[in-house]
Amino acid sequence: MTLEQYANLFEVFGGVIVIITLIFLVIQLRQNTRALKSATVLGSHNTTLAVYGMLVEDSMIEVLVKGMPRPSDLTRVEKAKFNAFWTATLQNYQQTYFQIRAGTYEASLYDGWWQVLRDNFLSPGFELHWKQRKFVLSREFQEFVEREVLSRAPTSGYVGPISKKGNREETTSDHE
Repeated sequence: MTLEQYANLFEVFGGVIVIITLIFLVIQLRQNTRALKSATVLGSHNTTLAVYGMLVEDSMIEVLVKGMPRPSDLTRVEKAKFNAFWTATLQNYQQTYFQIRAGTYEASLYDGWWQVLRDNFLSPGFELHWKQRKFVLSREFQEFVEREVLSRAPTSGYVGPISKKGNREETTSDHE
């Protein structure tokens, strides 16, 4: 075999190695994409758990129960807690919205949470928080909530805020 034939053989061999390397990189990229999506979902769920963890600390549930139907009844400290809770919650919604847009979060996993957000607008306290504090959220997310989330019908038979008598008020939808 001549030197030229060896060079041609090694050139073919080098081309095969490049193709094998590219196939390996495509497989790795797909695995990394799946891992990234999984980590994104896990991170979102952990953030949601942290926000809900606020509910069990320092009588936050009582603040929400009081503030959702009657925000004017909240003390200054309770208003601060109420706003901090809903700001953190809305930041989590916004984060997930942008992850869905980027394709790193499966939209169907969050569909029920958009409905929960919609139902929160039935509460005077949440609606007031949205009007007063939505400026901390991106304009794009605000428009999404007002265009897409609020266009949904409220959940039929949604259990609303607790009344002054201590009973739960059942809210019904016009769309039933």
